[in-house]
Amino acid sequence: MRYIGKYSSSTSLINGHVYECNGYMCVEGDEFVDVLKPIRGKTMFLRIIDEDDEEYLYPASLFEKVDTK
Repeated sequence: MRYIGKYSSSTSLINGHVYECNGYMCVEGDEFVDVLKPIRGKTMFLRIIDEDDEEYLYPASLFEKVDTK
């Protein structure tokens, strides 16, 4: 997934960089729930490996899908 957000930091995300995504999550009630693909009408989050090689949740709206082939 390519980061298209406005904020850039060498310790988290850099604009234009492509990051590994380990899955999708959405909020159900007051909990995050793993889902297999984005769900229309839900606020989605991505499990992204960032610049620190750590996995964090980021809003899906800050990324665009890229073809890695």
